[in-house]
Amino acid sequence: MSEPTVAQIIDSLERWTNYDDHDSDPISEMRRQRVRALIASHKALVAGLKDLLHAVCDKTGFAAAVREDSGLAYPWEPLDIAEEKARAALEAAGVK
Repeated sequence: MSEPTVAQIIDSLERWTNYDDHDSDPISEMRRQRVRALIASHKALVAGLKDLLHAVCDKTGFAAAVREDSGLAYPWEPLDIAEEKARAALEAAGVK
């Protein structure tokens, strides 16, 4: 049995937080609220990372424009490494 993806875990947690449990105790509701906050934070981080990658690394992004203007003067290896890590993190999270 394979490990669930981050997207599958988030989906499962969202379904759990939306489950209507009329007998829920205050502790359970507090846990649901914390999980909702974590899900919201995760979604905000994913959206921000996607926007950053688009603005900086995509074909029309800032880095592409500078590279086009300067040729190979700015190879930006650290940016390439960071972009690779960011895209891998999004892929691991099940984000396309």
